[in-house]
Amino acid sequence: MTKIFKIFALFTILLFSAAAETSSDELLKITEKTKTLYVLPPEFAFVDVKSNYPVFDKLAVALVKEKKMYAQIDNKLFGPYANIGKGTPFFAPYTQKDAFIVYSDDKDFVVVNGKQEKKYSALGSIIFSKNGKHYAYKAQNKNSQLVIIDGKEQSLYKGIKDNPVLSDDGKKTAYIAFKNKKDAYVITKD
Repeated sequence: MTKIFKIFALFTILLFSAAAETSSDELLKITEKTKTLYVLPPEFAFVDVKSNYPVFDKLAVALVKEKKMYAQIDNKLFGPYANIGKGTPFFAPYTQKDAFIVYSDDKDFVVVNGKQEKKYSALGSIIFSKNGKHYAYKAQNKNSQLVIIDGKEQSLYKGIKDNPVLSDDGKKTAYIAFKNKKDAYVITKD
């Protein structure tokens, strides 16, 4: 087993099996060195959990209560929302940045480090650079599309294919944009 898989298995056992009555041969032995990272709040149901790689000392959790969704990051609860994007909330690698997408009945938005960004008609997935310092996503604004890089709107286009791509250090961004049905461009930003 890889080290990451072993650590994830440890979190799973700590989160969901600590109260189970089984022999110590079947589960990880809970000792005074075991750290509880998360306790499910009363009346909430668990949806998803992510940890901050590679440190693994914080959790970002998606929850549901009374048909509304919530994000809980570092014991701060966000919501209620109509829906939270699949695979979110999550941490950017190697940093303490966290992010999640909120899908609502009228407009969708991204929350990065607890700060709500501008609302749009539709959103693509959030991507972070490998060093975790920069992020980008695609958004729909009425009949046009644009890319948001580190919270800043880029130019409007008729369409944008897929999500943008970030360099490892996040200083360069590339995406394919369409001015009309015939003309496509590769847009790069430094």
